[in-house]
Amino acid sequence: MAKKKKLTKAELEKVQGSVNLLNNIMTELGRMEVQKVMAVRQYEQAEAALTSVRSELEEKYGSVNIDLVTGEFEKQADE
Repeated sequence: MAKKKKLTKAELEKVQGSVNLLNNIMTELGRMEVQKVMAVRQYEQAEAALTSVRSELEEKYGSVNIDLVTGEFEKQADE
């Protein structure tokens, strides 16, 4: 059986450092992807809530343009 050869300590540390860096980056990318999925879900929920509020207001006031600063609104012009 052939005798096993060994990397130098410096070479081994270089390889280990590179592998560890790649593993850390992959882990971070996974975390970021989970955060992205959660943010997309939150966005979809907020969008659904806004749609619900719009429907309620449209049912009460009809089709209107609302000034989001003052709360004043006016009927939309018919096209």
